[in-house]
Amino acid sequence: MERNLLRITARRYGDSIYIVENAVSDNANENVSDKLKRLMLADAESLVKQKAS
Repeated sequence: MERNLLRITARRYGDSIYIVENAVSDNANENVSDKLKRLMLADAESLVKQKAS
């Protein structure tokens, strides 16, 4: 049985409010730092491709 934990946090920075949903899954195959690194690298590659065209 998969167990999912969900936590929602709201923070105010200046005039902005940021709402973050944090979910944890027993079936995850990467940790948060690996996932963020993968997403940032993919975004950077996308921006390079856009700039080249």
